[in-house]
Amino acid sequence: MADKERGKGKTATGNLVSIGDVAKMANTSSNTVSKWIERDLGFPKPASGTTASRLYSKGAVVRWLRSTGRMK
Repeated sequence: MADKERGKGKTATGNLVSIGDVAKMANTSSNTVSKWIERDLGFPKPASGTTASRLYSKGAVVRWLRSTGRMK
C-alpha cells in the first residue's frame, strides 16, 4: 500500500468518515462531535466500523451538518 493511501486509513474511499474527519469538516473538536452523537440529535447512524472506531457515510454527515447549521 502506498504511503498516501496508508495515511488515509479506513476513509481511503472518501465515502466514509471518522469522528475526527467530521470534526474537521465542522471546524470543531472530536469531543464535540461525540457529544452530538451521544445526545442523539439526529446524527447519522454508523455505516461501518467497530464500536471503538465507527465510520459514517460522508454524504449523510454533510447533509446533517448543513441542515443543522454546523456547516455551510
